[in-house]
Amino acid sequence: MADAREKKVLSELANLVSRTNYVVDNVRSLREPLGRGDSIDVPSISNLTVTADGSSATTPQSVTKAVLALTANEHPTIFSEITALDSMQSLGDGSWERQVAEQALLMLKNDMDNTMCEYLIKTLGYDASATYHNNVAADALTSLDIAGTIAELKENDGVIHANLRWFMHPYAVASMETISGWQPNGTEAANGDLGIRRVGSVFGVPVLETNSCLRRRTVSTDAWSVSAGTQSLTVDAGHGIVPGQKITFDTVTAGGDQAAATVVDAVGATQIDFTTSNTGSASEAGTITVESTESILADVSQVFVAQQLMPTVRIVNMADKTSDSLQVSSIWGKVGRTGRVRVLNSPPTL
Repeated sequence: MADAREKKVLSELANLVSRTNYVVDNVRSLREPLGRGDSIDVPSISNLTVTADGSSATTPQSVTKAVLALTANEHPTIFSEITALDSMQSLGDGSWERQVAEQALLMLKNDMDNTMCEYLIKTLGYDASATYHNNVAADALTSLDIAGTIAELKENDGVIHANLRWFMHPYAVASMETISGWQPNGTEAANGDLGIRRVGSVFGVPVLETNSCLRRRTVSTDAWSVSAGTQSLTVDAGHGIVPGQKITFDTVTAGGDQAAATVVDAVGATQIDFTTSNTGSASEAGTITVESTESILADVSQVFVAQQLMPTVRIVNMADKTSDSLQVSSIWGKVGRTGRVRVLNSPPTL
């Protein structure tokens, strides 16, 4: 039989889950994963040829199935120590279980959004030629930047305007508010909603404000070298930096620092290059800072998640203490189609 305290937290979560609105709640939702490692296939087929109406028979086209595999490999968990006696005594007044349930749910969802936005920017929005980035240098936003980003995403076959969503960092929203085409949300968010809020729209695309979008994100390095005026930084794969973005670089050896924002000339899977007057080389830790706020325009019909409809709740007895451990966790996964997300760079400050 489940612990009565688990049931109290779970009953609070049941109401809260129906009211959440996060990035992961806006994209295409698949079924709930069965467990960690569960794989869900997202089917697709290649383009079909539309033929003209004619008198001769047309040979049927063979359909080749393509599949995106969504694996439920994310498992954010919160452990919270609760005093056993106090928690039992407070079961009747609805205080601790509501607070724990709400805070745990919001923190879990925010963690999922952080992971989702990082995936959209650094995976779906990345290639070595900055194909899916707009305003790469993070100059002040203009109407053309916004309209161009929308147009380039809608250039994909099958993209419809109703499926587009902007997920924007608060600094990007602040930059957007003076742009022609910006329409602020004149009504309050629905009473009781939990999560990110629609703050307006631009050229008919809803804008949802979230600090899960990346601002001045950092990438660690473990070596750098200079050759013929080009400084090369060694990084791990999956860095997400594209040519044209501006970066600063801080390292142990001051001679390798790049304090002023400088343009990235080229990137590789594990290397970042920029023009410099520095000399030397070193195998040491360093930090790259991307001098940009990176917001996301997504075709939410082509970005998929599978998440538990309700987080799981367990009470774990702590035999060596006069307390127990409350565990709230969720299993989920995400996948999307390349080309259905664009990254809009804007200044990191006002």
